Amino acid sequence: MENQVDEDGEYIYRRDEWYYGNIPNNCTREQLVHIMANALVKLQKDKLQCTGLYSTLTELNDILDGWFAHDANTENKFDHIVPIEEFDDFVDDVTDAATIIKLAANKAAAN
Repeated sequence: MENQVDEDGEYIYRRDEWYYGNIPNNCTREQLVHIMANALVKLQKDKLQCTGLYSTLTELNDILDGWFAHDANTENKFDHIVPIEEFDDFVDDVTDAATIIKLAANKAAAN
């Protein structure tokens, strides 16, 4: 694994796609919620392993917003799926799904 921590101990974020992978053609909003929730969980796990720190909910929301901005300015694979007026609801859905995924993983690890 490459070093994901700078000289100040801050986490160095990877390329966006490393977290969320390939977005399928004709991806639905529901599929995108699941993809992005898993991506945030993957980011949290990577950051925790590298630094011992978690991202705050605000940081995760900002990261998600950044992923959409990057996509809108490049390949536009998923930015068009969520209308701007629905983005806050989408973010809530993603963070709720990420919480469920983390809880399920913790429960599985405890068994």
